[in-house]
Amino acid sequence: MFEDYLKLYFEEIFPKTEVPCRVTLKRKKAKVMADLPFVAESEQEPLIRKIEEDLSDIFRELVGWRHELLFAVSFAPGNKHESKA
Repeated sequence: MFEDYLKLYFEEIFPKTEVPCRVTLKRKKAKVMADLPFVAESEQEPLIRKIEEDLSDIFRELVGWRHELLFAVSFAPGNKHESKA
């Protein structure tokens, strides 16, 4: 169910690109991992903040997730950012 929401969300942001993504659940923690297409470095941080906010809202409001939510996002060709929301 979580991954269905993720796929729909990333289709809206990147309509012409399939974004590989997955969710792992473990001990009241969810970790969202996504491999995003190339985004200019100057646009990555604002995009990451938007994704974190949007996915936090989606998990809380649509799914009722009230536990820790972690994000691991990588951009082609390979810059990586991980954060905690």
